[in-house]
Amino acid sequence: MSEELNQTQIIQEFLKNVKSKLPGWLKDNKSELKDVMSELESHIWEKSEAIAAGQEVQNYHVRQAVQDMGNPRDIAAEYKKRGTPKLWISQELFSAYVKTFGIVVAVIVGVNLISVIVDAVTNGPSWDLLSYLDGIWSSALGAFLIVTVIFVALSVEGYLPEDFKKSGGKYQLKSTRPEKEDKVEGMERKWQEKRPKQVKPPLRRGELLAGGIITLLIGIAMFAEVWVYFPLVEDIGPQLTYYIRLMGVFTMIGGIINLMQSMMDLTNYTGQRILMGLHTIVDLASIPFTIRLLTQAVLTVPSIAAFEIANPELFASIALGFNVVTWISVVGTVIGSISNIYKIITLRMKFEEYHQYHEI
Repeated sequence: MSEELNQTQIIQEFLKNVKSKLPGWLKDNKSELKDVMSELESHIWEKSEAIAAGQEVQNYHVRQAVQDMGNPRDIAAEYKKRGTPKLWISQELFSAYVKTFGIVVAVIVGVNLISVIVDAVTNGPSWDLLSYLDGIWSSALGAFLIVTVIFVALSVEGYLPEDFKKSGGKYQLKSTRPEKEDKVEGMERKWQEKRPKQVKPPLRRGELLAGGIITLLIGIAMFAEVWVYFPLVEDIGPQLTYYIRLMGVFTMIGGIINLMQSMMDLTNYTGQRILMGLHTIVDLASIPFTIRLLTQAVLTVPSIAAFEIANPELFASIALGFNVVTWISVVGTVIGSISNIYKIITLRMKFEEYHQYHEI
């Protein structure tokens, strides 16, 4: 009995090592992951029996079979070989890559076009289009690098477009099953009807990926001072510029964390909790800067500071208004952080509930 237990432990330790190196798309698909693990385990037992050559399987037979299986990293790499290579991005992901980059560029062009129109209406037509083209080019180049790196990483891991589609609950399948007179199935149907129509996972790879890209681009835009291309807000003063750039750094860090989450196994509870905890720390770390700098920075904007002498009452009202905005922002950040802490605590429970629902 002890011998069999040791053999099982040897195999399970090897399978655990392989599982930790499998791509995220496979880890997310619990049914397929279970099949892969079962297939590998069966193969190891078969090799052990072949090595034993008709004798009783011993520990050293199992160890030899495990050794013959090869490096766990090499085994896991076989499951990353999905899709048809096309440059550095798989052919299956290439259309999504082009579409994503096209949307980002369209947003960049749209923002700059609005800036040109506002400038023309405010100051008259201008022939200085090079500055706007330069803004489009530099922003598009940055977006190209970010989007390309993300999709190359996804292709290397073997992701396909369907891996990012939202899982539909099996609740809909219930209506297609023929009615049975059997009492057991009748009771089962009644129980199914009482189930919630959909149990959502606490984390979705597609949402993390999209949110990470958008957040990172917003952070880069804040840090790069893109507002200088908007004539009505180009002169906002050095203090507000400093505050926005500082918040841009916090925003970029948050976007990078979301991207790291999307690349990681969603059920790697320790890793996900660490990243979610870091995200919470980053959010909370921005609060002192918001309290200390936001209202003060806004009041130093030249167009607002002019009211301090010209209309002190209006200036006091503006100061009060931005104090309220500051504290609303702080309260919102605190509430978001509390929500994130709750997600960290309940992450495993929510995923187990989700997988249990979809296994039924």
